[in-house]
Parts: sequence; C-alpha cells; structure tokens
Amino acid sequence: MLAQNAFSPLSLFYKTKKSNQEELPDHTHDWYELIYIHEGDSTFFIDQNFYKLKSGDIILVPPNTIHRAIIDDYKYMITSVLYFSTESVEHHHFNPKDTFLKLYTQSLKKKEYRYRMDLNPLLEFESYLEKMNTENHLIKSDRYEFLTLHLHTLLLMLNRHCFHAQTRQSGQEQEWVRSLLTYIEDNLCQQLNLEEMAQHANVSPTYLSRIFKQTIGITLGEYITTKRMKRAKDMLCQSDDKIETIAKKCGYNSMPHFYRTFRKHVQATPHQYRRRMGQ
Repeated sequence: MLAQNAFSPLSLFYKTKKSNQEELPDHTHDWYELIYIHEGDSTFFIDQNFYKLKSGDIILVPPNTIHRAIIDDYKYMITSVLYFSTESVEHHHFNPKDTFLKLYTQSLKKKEYRYRMDLNPLLEFESYLEKMNTENHLIKSDRYEFLTLHLHTLLLMLNRHCFHAQTRQSGQEQEWVRSLLTYIEDNLCQQLNLEEMAQHANVSPTYLSRIFKQTIGITLGEYITTKRMKRAKDMLCQSDDKIETIAKKCGYNSMPHFYRTFRKHVQATPHQYRRRMGQ
C-alpha cells in the first residue's frame, strides 16, 4: 500500500505475500529500500552478494543498487517493504547521512546488506511497522508527517540495534557467476564483450547469457549498463571530473553513446543530473 501515490517519497507495502511469479521487474531504483522478512525463505542477490534469507532478516538496499529475490517454485515469502527518498529523512537539526542513513552508508562501504536484531528490539521494530501500516490507512491531513516520524524512529532503531547476520551465503548460484560479477566490477572502465567474459568464466557465451539471466534476473548487458550508470551518477555527484573523463572511466569511448544511454536511464543529461544533485 502506498503512503500517497506511486511517486510518494515514502511508500510501505506491509506483510505482502510474494512468490517467484510476483517478483518485481525493476531490480534497481533511486529510492532507499528496507525489506523485512516475516515468514518464508529465499535466495537474495544484491551487489555481488547472494544471501539465504529467513524470517527475521532485515535487508537494506541503497539507491541504484542491483538486487533481486530468487524464490523457489511453489514457495513464497511474507515481507514488509519500505521505500523512501532522501526528502523523507531531511531534518534541519541532523545530517541524514550521519544519523538516519548511517547504516545504509556503512552497508555501501562494507558491501554487507543483511542485518538482524535481538528479540526485544525486533518486536519493537515490528510494532513500528504495524503503526506505520495503521497510520497509512487513516484519512488524515497529517498522515505523511506521522509516517515520516515513524520512519525516523525505525532508522534510528536500525542504527542502535542491528548487527550483521552471520555470513550465510547462498550456494544456489554457480561459482563462476560470483567470479564473473567480480570481474565485471573490476573492469567496468574497459570494453567488456561476451566472448572475453565467457572465456574468463570458462563457459560458452550462450550458456553464460542464459544462466546469468536466470540467476540475476536481468541480462548481462542490462547488468553492465546499470553498473556503469550507477558509477557515472556517483562520480557526477562526488567529483569535479569532466563529463568526458567520467564517461571513459565508466567504459564509454563514444560521448554520443554515453549521453544517449545516460538520458535513457536517468531521464536527464549528465550536466542536468549534476546540477540537480547540487554540484
């Protein structure tokens, strides 16, 4: 259920049942995402990691991070999923990155996105999700303000009580897929092609393309482009590099191709995006 509408800076889907057929088609987006597992299990892919999830797991998904739940046939999960934008955590007394988004920032640095809580704080965490769901159904003019306050409390609870779950990597994916993901990450600035990647993985190009799509949920080409666009957006926000330099560091030797791809995925030119983000 959405807090306001599909473009709301704060949206909650409370205790929804999800099967493999109901997995969302979009595997990357501009929002912060929080996933809580109430019931069921699945394999979860996020940013080169494969996790075997179970009840009580909390997954934090930073913006523009490729992710996907891989649910076995005839199985399901019951999850609560919270989406929110930077607007929802802006506060005139606090720096969001140092307070409300602290754990998301740590997740990006450590490449670790799964957390758990001890029982008592977990029960309190669940109660706040329930409060948000109740508030979400009220027809009140100040509904969004209450939801935002609950969101701030939830995020501060994560900072205080969450700890990394013991490493429980899924064994469902093949080892060469892990190796290939690392190879792509290390070579995004290069001209990656299917034949060379298949040679690196020691499989045929056809087999690589098919298994990659089955495992990650998007094609190899879509994955590489998404990773390059995330790198480009980060560099536009965090550096003063020229657009041409950023394009080359993201594997684009053709500026027209870089501009077309960026506009298609971001709905803005690199210059427009940089200005929008305050650079």
